Amino acid sequence: MLELEKIRNALSRPISTQTQGNQNTKLAAVLIVIYGPEPSVIMTERPKTMDHHAGEISFPGGRWEKDDADLLATAIRETREEIGVQIHNNQVIGQLTPVTTLNSGFTIAPLSQFRKKFR
Repeated sequence: MLELEKIRNALSRPISTQTQGNQNTKLAAVLIVIYGPEPSVIMTERPKTMDHHAGEISFPGGRWEKDDADLLATAIRETREEIGVQIHNNQVIGQLTPVTTLNSGFTIAPLSQFRKKFR
Protein backbone atom coordinates (compact mmCIF):
# COMPACT_ATOMS: atom_id res chain seq x y z
CA MET A 1 0.00 0.00 0.00
CA LEU A 2 1.28 3.44 -0.89
CA GLU A 3 1.72 5.96 1.85
CA LEU A 4 -0.53 9.00 1.69
CA GLU A 5 2.45 11.38 1.42
CA LYS A 6 3.84 9.49 -1.60
CA ILE A 7 0.46 9.69 -3.31
CA ARG A 8 0.16 13.39 -2.50
CA ASN A 9 3.61 14.11 -3.95
CA ALA A 10 2.87 12.16 -7.13
CA LEU A 11 -0.32 14.15 -7.71
CA SER A 12 0.98 17.59 -6.66
CA ARG A 13 2.05 18.96 -10.01
CA PRO A 14 1.38 22.52 -11.16
CA ILE A 15 -2.16 23.24 -12.28
CA SER A 16 -2.74 24.51 -15.81
CA THR A 17 -6.46 24.90 -16.41
CA GLN A 18 -6.44 26.63 -19.77
CA THR A 19 -9.61 26.24 -21.78
CA GLN A 20 -7.89 26.46 -25.13
CA GLY A 21 -8.35 23.36 -27.18
CA ASN A 22 -8.40 22.76 -30.87
CA GLN A 23 -11.25 22.10 -33.26
CA ASN A 24 -10.57 18.35 -33.11
CA THR A 25 -11.24 17.84 -29.39
CA LYS A 26 -13.76 18.86 -26.75
CA LEU A 27 -12.54 19.93 -23.30
CA ALA A 28 -13.41 18.21 -20.03
CA ALA A 29 -12.04 17.97 -16.50
CA VAL A 30 -12.26 15.36 -13.76
CA LEU A 31 -11.37 15.49 -10.10
CA ILE A 32 -9.43 12.73 -8.39
CA VAL A 33 -10.77 12.91 -4.82
CA ILE A 34 -8.59 11.00 -2.35
CA TYR A 35 -9.67 10.87 1.28
CA GLY A 36 -9.28 9.12 4.61
CA PRO A 37 -6.43 7.72 6.70
CA GLU A 38 -6.33 4.63 4.46
CA PRO A 39 -6.43 6.48 1.11
CA SER A 40 -9.63 5.85 -0.84
CA VAL A 41 -10.47 7.21 -4.29
CA ILE A 42 -13.98 8.22 -5.33
CA MET A 43 -15.14 6.77 -8.63
CA THR A 44 -18.56 7.04 -10.28
CA GLU A 45 -20.48 4.95 -12.77
CA ARG A 46 -21.66 7.07 -15.67
CA PRO A 47 -25.38 6.71 -16.48
CA LYS A 48 -26.11 4.28 -19.30
CA THR A 49 -28.21 7.00 -20.97
CA MET A 50 -25.25 9.34 -21.64
CA ASP A 51 -24.10 10.10 -25.18
CA HIS A 52 -20.43 9.62 -24.30
CA HIS A 53 -18.81 7.03 -22.03
CA ALA A 54 -22.17 5.54 -20.98
CA GLY A 55 -21.87 2.99 -18.16
CA GLU A 56 -18.14 3.55 -17.70
CA ILE A 57 -16.44 3.86 -14.32
CA SER A 58 -14.80 7.28 -14.02
CA PHE A 59 -13.68 10.08 -11.78
CA PRO A 60 -16.37 12.73 -11.19
CA GLY A 61 -16.20 15.36 -13.89
CA GLY A 62 -17.40 16.32 -17.33
CA ARG A 63 -17.48 18.71 -20.23
CA TRP A 64 -16.22 22.27 -19.97
CA GLU A 65 -19.03 24.84 -20.34
CA LYS A 66 -18.64 28.43 -21.50
CA ASP A 67 -19.77 29.69 -18.06
CA ASP A 68 -16.84 27.84 -16.39
CA ALA A 69 -13.92 30.20 -15.72
CA ASP A 70 -11.44 27.41 -16.47
CA LEU A 71 -11.03 23.63 -16.29
CA LEU A 72 -10.60 23.75 -12.52
CA ALA A 73 -14.05 25.35 -12.28
CA THR A 74 -15.37 22.59 -14.54
CA ALA A 75 -13.97 19.83 -12.32
CA ILE A 76 -15.34 21.48 -9.17
CA ARG A 77 -18.79 22.13 -10.67
CA GLU A 78 -19.12 18.64 -12.07
CA THR A 79 -17.96 17.03 -8.80
CA ARG A 80 -20.59 19.00 -6.87
CA GLU A 81 -23.29 18.05 -9.41
CA GLU A 82 -22.37 14.37 -9.56
CA ILE A 83 -21.55 13.45 -5.96
CA GLY A 84 -22.65 16.47 -3.92
CA VAL A 85 -19.21 17.34 -2.54
CA GLN A 86 -18.24 21.02 -2.43
CA ILE A 87 -14.56 21.51 -3.21
CA HIS A 88 -12.81 24.89 -3.20
CA ASN A 89 -10.04 25.96 -5.59
CA ASN A 90 -7.43 26.09 -2.83
CA GLN A 91 -8.14 22.45 -1.90
CA VAL A 92 -7.03 21.17 -5.31
CA ILE A 93 -3.35 20.28 -5.05
CA GLY A 94 -2.27 19.33 -8.54
CA GLN A 95 -2.91 18.01 -12.00
CA LEU A 96 -1.90 15.03 -14.06
CA THR A 97 -1.09 15.25 -17.76
CA PRO A 98 -4.25 15.79 -19.84
CA VAL A 99 -5.33 12.84 -21.98
CA THR A 100 -7.39 12.66 -25.16
CA THR A 101 -9.96 9.91 -25.52
CA LEU A 102 -9.89 8.00 -28.78
CA ASN A 103 -13.58 7.18 -29.01
CA SER A 104 -15.20 10.53 -28.16
CA GLY A 105 -12.51 13.14 -28.85
CA PHE A 106 -12.40 14.69 -25.36
CA THR A 107 -9.20 16.15 -23.95
CA ILE A 108 -9.56 15.57 -20.21
CA ALA A 109 -7.63 17.46 -17.51
CA PRO A 110 -7.34 15.29 -14.36
CA LEU A 111 -6.98 17.41 -11.20
CA SER A 112 -6.33 16.00 -7.72
CA GLN A 113 -7.63 16.80 -4.26
CA PHE A 114 -7.14 15.30 -0.80
CA ARG A 115 -9.64 15.30 2.04
CA LYS A 116 -9.18 14.04 5.57
CA LYS A 117 -12.80 12.88 5.60
CA PHE A 118 -15.38 12.36 2.92
CA ARG A 119 -18.23 14.92 3.13
